[in-house]
Amino acid sequence: MKIGLIEACDPDWQFKRFSYPLQLGYLASYLKKYDEGENGSESRIEIIITEEIDEIINAQPDLVGISSYSINYDIAVEFAKKIKNELNVPVILGGCHISALPETFKPVFDLAVSGEGEKTFRQVVDLYRKKGKFEKEDLQKIDGIVFLDGEEIVKTPPRPTFRFLDRIPHPDRSLYKIRSGHHYISTSRGCPFHCLFCAPKLMWKTSRYFTTNYVIQEIINIIGLYGTSFTNLSVVDDLFIANKKRLRMLQKWFFETGISEAIISQANVRADLIDDEMAEILSDMNFRTVNFGAESGSDKILKYYNKKTTVEDNQRAVDILYNHGVMAIPSFIIGAPVEAKEDFEATIDFIEKNHKKLAGFEIFPLIPMPGSQLWEYAKEKGIVNNNIEWARLEPLLLDFNPDSYFYMVEEVSKKTFLDYVKRFQELYAKYNPKAMEFRKMLEEMKSQNG
Repeated sequence: MKIGLIEACDPDWQFKRFSYPLQLGYLASYLKKYDEGENGSESRIEIIITEEIDEIINAQPDLVGISSYSINYDIAVEFAKKIKNELNVPVILGGCHISALPETFKPVFDLAVSGEGEKTFRQVVDLYRKKGKFEKEDLQKIDGIVFLDGEEIVKTPPRPTFRFLDRIPHPDRSLYKIRSGHHYISTSRGCPFHCLFCAPKLMWKTSRYFTTNYVIQEIINIIGLYGTSFTNLSVVDDLFIANKKRLRMLQKWFFETGISEAIISQANVRADLIDDEMAEILSDMNFRTVNFGAESGSDKILKYYNKKTTVEDNQRAVDILYNHGVMAIPSFIIGAPVEAKEDFEATIDFIEKNHKKLAGFEIFPLIPMPGSQLWEYAKEKGIVNNNIEWARLEPLLLDFNPDSYFYMVEEVSKKTFLDYVKRFQELYAKYNPKAMEFRKMLEEMKSQNG
């Protein structure tokens, strides 16, 4: 049996050339490890992971899985239509969007996997291989899926998440197109905090960690596959430093093996967890840059977002990290409903004051993401609904489109907000030369590729 896996994304999105979808690698490795095979024999499943829908078509798989975030849900639907037209094989949807909004399920999909997908997807594959079809009576026995019964959308009970994440094998990197020495790992799932605009709890339920040994072995495996060409490591956790005991164990291993001398690392942290001890750990492990959500230069806005941090926390984190040779890349969000002129100015002042201590920064217009508290707020206000053009959820600053943006700010006029968007665009271009160079390179690549 051949299975094709693809992440729905804009074909013109050039960043995919520098990354790879870890979630599909986990699905593939879990399926291979725990596949029952025929009569208990070794698994005969062949899996391909690709970036291009035409490669899926050409591979002629027996079943296709598509993972999708909300901003790419319309693309996922188009992918499914093409697969049905060309191959007429089952198409299974998964990912954050359908987990947040199962009521948006489309009949072009045979069914959808909601939430943590490894166990559920394995059951779906086993069912199709044994019976060659999906019948309502069988689907109702599988937890964590969405499907159609006539015109009614059926949601089976949610599947419990893994209690021990180590049961999931490392993502199968042999299935990816690796184009650089930059690799990605996940050392945890979920986030213990609950910001207004974020929705990891809906996907992962609780915050859980892979063990130290699991993480170490994964890095060893990457070195075994790519040797000295492995130069950069990005930890994609929502919050890498939440478990200090585990971090200390990783620090010890990095030091003893000399990994920190060969590999440059980066991760997501949190301002109020940064102190001299934490900065020292990160520096020892050769984390040259870390990202954290500063969000605003105004305590009023941070409180509105339920960040549980303050501007003072953000400033202290920037200073401490800088003093330990770790450069922060904070991100900021503009456009909260309660945001007034003085709040925008406070964020501008924070960036102006600290830009020399930063490796860069990001600024995003506030977007109501499905599954977040902010989505529910925007839905109640009539700003969003389940039939929007999903690409409008892309939080773009430099390519900001005033005609497609979901305006939620209430304290200033639309014109004033757009004036501030322009100021933030200018601020970003002024103090982010490396990011602007990277953007120019991507645009040139896009032009060369037609």
